[in-house]
Formats: sequence, C-alpha cells, structure tokens
Amino acid sequence: MQIEENSVISFHFVLKDDKGEILDSTEGLEPEMALIGSGELVSGLEDSLIGKSTGDKISITLESDLAYGDYQKDLEIDMKMEYFPDTPEVGEEYLLDADDMAIPFAVEKIEGKKVFLNGNHLFAGKKVQFDVEILDVRHATREELDHGHVHQNGHHH
Repeated sequence: MQIEENSVISFHFVLKDDKGEILDSTEGLEPEMALIGSGELVSGLEDSLIGKSTGDKISITLESDLAYGDYQKDLEIDMKMEYFPDTPEVGEEYLLDADDMAIPFAVEKIEGKKVFLNGNHLFAGKKVQFDVEILDVRHATREELDHGHVHQNGHHH
C-alpha cells in the first residue's frame, strides 16, 4: 500500500541539522507512528512521504519553513516571577495564549525576578535533514480519523 492522506505509517527516523549533527532519532527505540494529513509531521516531510510504501527509505533536506518554521523573535518574552504559580525552572514549559491559541513556552533563563521564555520550536529556523525508513503503511481506522491521531497498542483514550 502506498502512503496517502489518512494512512497510518510506522517509521524510524534520524533528524540532523545542516552540519550533520543528530538532533533526534528513533534508533534503538520503538518506531514512530503518524496519521498522514493530521498535522503530526512537519509539512515538508509529510509531502515527501506521499506515494512511498513499506520498505522505502528516503533522505530529504528541508528549509525551516517546511520543517519547524522560521524563528520568530516575537515569541521570546519575559515575565515577572510573581505571575507564576510556583517557582519556574529552566526547561519547564508553560502553555500561554498567543495569537488566540495556546503555545508552549519554555523557560530559557531566570535572572532575579524575571523569567525569560521562548515559544519557538527547539529546531525553529534550522535547515534539517530527515532520513526515514517506512516500516508499515495501513488505512486509518474510523476512530483514528475521528480523533485525528493514531491509536497504538490498544490506546483509545
């Protein structure tokens, strides 16, 4: 079966930056699964997988706009410590409203009573390379389509 909209795929991947440094990988881990067309994958990767089949391997380099987005300086903010319910720590994430949607902001640093947060994806602004091996392709179930994500290992909410 070829990958198309509403397919569920199982795959292994290695994600590298433009210098060849590994940013993320499923090597030695369980494969990832995704529902094609649900927005789970970055657009450039999803587009490149359409028409591929089980056993196919692809390597694709994506500019930031087709991967994790361009870096947005306006998603760097600082807030007073008093606005946090508990003392924040570097690396923690908070969901904040931005542009009428909840965006995860990570605490980057704390200086005195100021907390500096960043709402950009960790890989925003980066040109990246995906090396992908497709392990399985199947049709999504009605429930997966209704919920907009893959149900794996008996998980149904």
